[in-house]
Amino acid sequence: MTAFGSRYAVWSASGDVRRSGDIFSGKEGKYIVKKAVEDLLPREIVYRPKMGFPTPLRQWLRDSRADRIFSVLTARDGLLASCCEPRRIEELIEGQKSGRNDATDRVWRLLNLQIWGDIFLTGKRGRQWEGLMPPPADRTPRPCANCSAPNA
Repeated sequence: MTAFGSRYAVWSASGDVRRSGDIFSGKEGKYIVKKAVEDLLPREIVYRPKMGFPTPLRQWLRDSRADRIFSVLTARDGLLASCCEPRRIEELIEGQKSGRNDATDRVWRLLNLQIWGDIFLTGKRGRQWEGLMPPPADRTPRPCANCSAPNA
């Protein structure tokens, strides 16, 4: 069972949806969802252009709590230490912290490279990053609440 009933019922009902007109013409994305909320939300919200999901990364990297991220970037046993000049990374961080330079994009890319390197190249795969990355989830299959079969 799903939240909508049995999977078969949902699948069979989907055959009743017309496959012509505005729904599948490619003119308007998420047509059915937009039609469902047209009378609930202002038109300029329902039909506004698609936009990304902005994150306040710049502000996060200027916060004192970002020191943990900066320590990851300057780790002597990380990938960046083997391929970048530590002094240059420290200058980049200092410029970011002081507000003198906006290195948000470079810091973000270097952080991702450092974590990727630690996971796949330097052998520090088991490290938990103490708050930066949560511990791995328990992936043991458990029976669903409404049946005796494991979740799919």
